[in-house]
Amino acid sequence: MKKRKTQTRKNRPVANKPQPATPNTPKARQAKVGDTVILHYRKKLAINNAVIEESRLTAPFQFKIGDQQVMPSFENAIIGMSKGEKKEFFVPAAQAHGEILRENLFIVKREQIKANFSYQVGQVLLFQQQNGQKLGAEVLKITPTSVILNANNPLAGEDLYFDVEILEII
Repeated sequence: MKKRKTQTRKNRPVANKPQPATPNTPKARQAKVGDTVILHYRKKLAINNAVIEESRLTAPFQFKIGDQQVMPSFENAIIGMSKGEKKEFFVPAAQAHGEILRENLFIVKREQIKANFSYQVGQVLLFQQQNGQKLGAEVLKITPTSVILNANNPLAGEDLYFDVEILEII
């Protein structure tokens, strides 16, 4: 007499059970050099987690990977991500907006600044350079004879965190 094979709970097919990926299953498109990426991002100071930029408050951010529109460390973090993917990553100051450079600190004699021009500590002054480009410099200190200015990027010396979500890869 043949034994009848009975189905147990373990070997019964389950409806809608996700199937494991097979080598023939297509992978989601991953961002690569040459792609245009549309994403939301949040830029935060690493020291205190203060949010300093957030695209959700304005509009999604779009850039082409490899066109040097954003810092290389940001591009490198985006490469390999897929649509819908979220990621948080750290960018040290040297790879973000750079370190504070002493050569970007200036002492200007007060007579070199227009006499009727008023300024105060913390204010950003715009100067036109010899090549025609404008340079912003923050007033750090005012003395009776001079003004000390900082022309470093305002985020120089700051480590950053980014939260990103890829919306589209074109």
